[in-house]
Amino acid sequence: MNYFKNKSEYYDLIIDIVHIDSPIVKRMIVNDLILGKMIKKHPYIIKYLDDNYKNNEMIIKEVCYFNSYYFKYASNELKFNIKFILKLLEINIFIYFFIDETLKTNIEINKKIKKINPLILGLI
Repeated sequence: MNYFKNKSEYYDLIIDIVHIDSPIVKRMIVNDLILGKMIKKHPYIIKYLDDNYKNNEMIIKEVCYFNSYYFKYASNELKFNIKFILKLLEINIFIYFFIDETLKTNIEINKKIKKINPLILGLI
């Protein structure tokens, strides 16, 4: 893998051919550029990544942009960070369905939901 570390022209090719849920995924992440490409192409790899990636706001934002379901893989610190959740709701309103029940009564979160799409509150 180190051979390809500085050869960005190979990144897409490698990401396309490697079975993404294999143990090699963690070894492929040798820099942020590769990780960014992998997340964009296969956002579900978040479940295979180490905790330090699951605590990274940028990575969680990127995967939640594709699917709100991936919020469940965020670290506990991010799952209870009101400011972060408010930012995520702007990206993907359906994050609301995956936040902790205790946060659903938070005034700021409810204001944000009502502002973006109040119908979401009626679905619960």
